[in-house]
Amino acid sequence: MKVSLKKQVQDYYCAQKLSSEGLENLLSLEKSTCPPSPPRWRGRLGLLATAAVFCLALIYSFQAGPKAFSTQAVVQEVLAQHLKAEEKLYAAQSFPKLAQHLFELSFTLQPVEVQQLPQLSLQGGTYCSLQGIKAVRIRLRDQNGQGYTAYEVEDLPVFDKVGEGNYPAGMHHRVTIYRKDGVLVAVAGPPETHSEDPF
Repeated sequence: MKVSLKKQVQDYYCAQKLSSEGLENLLSLEKSTCPPSPPRWRGRLGLLATAAVFCLALIYSFQAGPKAFSTQAVVQEVLAQHLKAEEKLYAAQSFPKLAQHLFELSFTLQPVEVQQLPQLSLQGGTYCSLQGIKAVRIRLRDQNGQGYTAYEVEDLPVFDKVGEGNYPAGMHHRVTIYRKDGVLVAVAGPPETHSEDPF
């Protein structure tokens, strides 16, 4: 009769006995190679300290409130986005038609009306963000084909420190910022186009 290898191995190890001397050697070897484990209260103390730091950070973030954006931060972002290559737009010849494409907004699109600018024709628009808040990027052109970009975003309290006016933005560009019906509008155009304050 054949006995399986598994059965033979089981029988062999069951027949083996550890002498008391061998057991003592094994225990002394374990003590010499394994570092002593720290008391359990140390681990719990570390966990408690981590939880306390997390709670303090959470409380501080609620007390700090939302960050307010500066005029310069908005001006620089508007110019940087204006100078980027053209992106795909929802083509539209009027603001009501553009609003039909951009229906996820929490505000009503406003026609861009900046005094001292030439008559601008709407090319289209797309969703974007301004300082991380959902906004609309609107592309416009004047009679000479010069491109303008307007950004419209809901005028939330985080924009309270953003001033209205005509601001130098670098590279001979200017950005005009104004508010209308609960919407913050920022307009950038070709170099040296906003030479006078439109307000």
